Amino acid sequence: MGLCRVNVFQEKGQLTIAELSQKYSLPAEFLRQEIHARLGTVIHGELKNQYLTTAHFSRRVESIVRGVLTAACRPVAVSAIATEFNLPNDSVTNAAVQLIRLAQLQGRLQSGIFTPARFSTGQSDKVTSFYKANAFVPFSLAKDCGFSDAHGFLQKEFPEGIPLATVYVHPQLVAPLHANLQEAVAASSWADLSSLFPAALTPEDAHLLLLLAAEESASGRKGASPSTCKKPLPLVTFDDGVALSHGFLDIFCQAVAPFLAKKAAAEAEKSTAGAAAKHTEVRLLCRYTPRPRAAKAA
Repeated sequence: MGLCRVNVFQEKGQLTIAELSQKYSLPAEFLRQEIHARLGTVIHGELKNQYLTTAHFSRRVESIVRGVLTAACRPVAVSAIATEFNLPNDSVTNAAVQLIRLAQLQGRLQSGIFTPARFSTGQSDKVTSFYKANAFVPFSLAKDCGFSDAHGFLQKEFPEGIPLATVYVHPQLVAPLHANLQEAVAASSWADLSSLFPAALTPEDAHLLLLLAAEESASGRKGASPSTCKKPLPLVTFDDGVALSHGFLDIFCQAVAPFLAKKAAAEAEKSTAGAAAKHTEVRLLCRYTPRPRAAKAA
């Protein structure tokens, strides 16, 4: 196995079983066994997976990866390091994994992307600050901050929150809406809640939020179980934020009932009169018989 002692191995620092097999026309498994038997004696290096690497090369890769990723303030692609320093991608990945395992790097490696711990902390603080200041946070903001599973991250960080279509809201956003709806129900009136919706909400978000606000919790009543399901308040809600209580609708219907009855009677009378006139016209036409024309003189 003198092939592994030549200068080319020391210069390159790394060879693959595949290129050795191709160069010397030998089976890959045979080469693996022969190299493994000579490690530490004839061959001074280490064999990992398909790579035969010198100790110096491994230390060099580890040193480069440690330096680059320790200084990183934003997510870094492992492939970018490999390209920049002309290193095998697998070697760079293995070095990063090893350094993270030994706690020499603070961060996480996922799908070939290293995310520094300081970046995750800063982005998490950004999302938290927005949520606490506005009582909601868009899922898109969490994704832009590097959290691919925005729903999972927000539910873990803010378990009290409520997911809508495009935003995650705090229950305090629902409370004033619910109070206004309860007042409308108690007064047999109506409410326009559109001004209470955050401008960032989509129509679908507003609709879902209004449905949440229109729910009346039975657990708040005396003797009710906390596990009792919620029931909706007696309301009719619209996507633009307007809600009409059933009491208001009853009063409205009673108020317009006489007018509608009068209008219906007038229409019925008009329809009857029109039908009678048409019937008379038909009768007159039926009575009319055209006189025969006189024959012309020859």
